[in-house]
Amino acid sequence: MWLLSAAAWAQPVQVEIQGLEEAERNNVRLALSLLNPRENQTLTDEDIEQLHRAAANEIKRALRPFGYYSVKVESKLGRSESGAWLAHYVVQPGPPVMLREVQVALKEAGQTDPVLQSLLGDAPQPGQRLLHAQYDNLKQSLLQAAAEHGYLDARWIRH
Repeated sequence: MWLLSAAAWAQPVQVEIQGLEEAERNNVRLALSLLNPRENQTLTDEDIEQLHRAAANEIKRALRPFGYYSVKVESKLGRSESGAWLAHYVVQPGPPVMLREVQVALKEAGQTDPVLQSLLGDAPQPGQRLLHAQYDNLKQSLLQAAAEHGYLDARWIRH
């Protein structure tokens, strides 16, 4: 269980998030409008209730980069004995999307470039969980290396 006290940010709500690993939980925490209201925004009770209603969708979106697309969220909003708001989320990420097939190919002159070829070792492999950051890093690395080696017309054809 992870307890986030919004008091550190002068917000009138405490948030509990259960069911996630640290990296996923951190991403959810960053995505929750309930924990990250607009600058200088004072949250009214109605704001807190509205942001709580939006939280399940925000949690689902925050887990997509980790390959989770079948997320279930149980949420509860209430008050503590002292009157502070308490938001509680139990997250079941579901099974991650697993890669069945991965094809990364270099075309034309890039096919024989050893630097570009070495970067292909960082490509996601079949059987691995889909991690958007790994895919994006590979694309960026290949495009950057191609430009540095004079392949100025290099582009990603399809994803």
